[in-house]
Amino acid sequence: MTTIQDIWDQIISCLDDSQQDLRSCALVSRPWTARAQFHLFRRVVIPGPNFFNPEANAPNPCGRLGQILSGSPHLIPFIRILDVPFTTEVLAQICAMGLIHLEVICFELGFSHTTTIEADSVPNPIFGCAQQLIALPSIEKVEFRAGRGQPGYNLTRMTRIFYESSLRLERLRFSGFYCGTPEPPAAPTRPRIKVLQLDSSTLGDYFLHPHCPFDLTQLVDFTLVHEMSPAMASVLELGRLTLKRLGCLPDALVNRHVDLSRFPSLANLIVVGPQVKLAAIAHAISRSNITPHACIESIILILFFDGANWYDEDGRIGKLDARLSEVRALTKVDITFQPRNVGDPQRLRLAFPKLDAKGILKVTGGS
Repeated sequence: MTTIQDIWDQIISCLDDSQQDLRSCALVSRPWTARAQFHLFRRVVIPGPNFFNPEANAPNPCGRLGQILSGSPHLIPFIRILDVPFTTEVLAQICAMGLIHLEVICFELGFSHTTTIEADSVPNPIFGCAQQLIALPSIEKVEFRAGRGQPGYNLTRMTRIFYESSLRLERLRFSGFYCGTPEPPAAPTRPRIKVLQLDSSTLGDYFLHPHCPFDLTQLVDFTLVHEMSPAMASVLELGRLTLKRLGCLPDALVNRHVDLSRFPSLANLIVVGPQVKLAAIAHAISRSNITPHACIESIILILFFDGANWYDEDGRIGKLDARLSEVRALTKVDITFQPRNVGDPQRLRLAFPKLDAKGILKVTGGS
């Protein structure tokens, strides 16, 4: 039976992206306080050091959070997502807080940590702290992110962090890592990764190595924001039977690194590339032997302007229109122009007459 409080809880949940509104709700009544605090503390961000303005850095970035949790320990189970700088000082304090309900942890890497991660000195406290957090039984996703313009990182030294990973770990994201070979020995347990997001193909050899601490045979969602390499294509093959969502650049299809017909469960395809490569993308998808019985449900093309508009080369877009119109499971073909004031949506609809007639073609942006 739905109560009045249940309805209020649903309304408060709709405000989860407004800190100010949630704080106001927390002052109304005790039931409202509990629901508002659940959303207020669900994601906690610890700011990293400001290398451009050191005077703006807090002397103890975790101090305020520690004070709140020591005075209100009932908030600890609410913290499920944590963004922290990858420093020994911060991670040591986080480990002492007992955040045993964490589901997602994002490590932010900065300029000052290149020597820390690349160093040969063992042991290093930062690795022990990170390993302790990743080993929490509740952890489902781990991210390592380097900011824009920061140096690339070698993944080799990071392998030990995952030696005792939670078996619930299913999602991984590495941003700013350029190479690496897993260190022996092999991890005693290898979590089955279902979602993998990368921004470099140079990590292909790492994931193919026998000592790789991850099992990718059950991969469901793969995103690569970089040109596809042969090694990374082999990584993708590990999850060939289970892959349902693929995000890639045009070269993965145009250069035949990826054959869509080899992924029988693929339901969603996302391709990001310049407008001028639209015809090449269409040709690559057409020659991948997608049959009318394929499982693919949606194709999303995000086309950005790099100085040249798209054009239909040798009727390739028309051939793709004919091929996709026969796929029974396909319910959406979404083409987005970026920036939105560049492109020719009407001409594009005319290039896909069959998909447009079926009502599954959507064109966003364009003048």
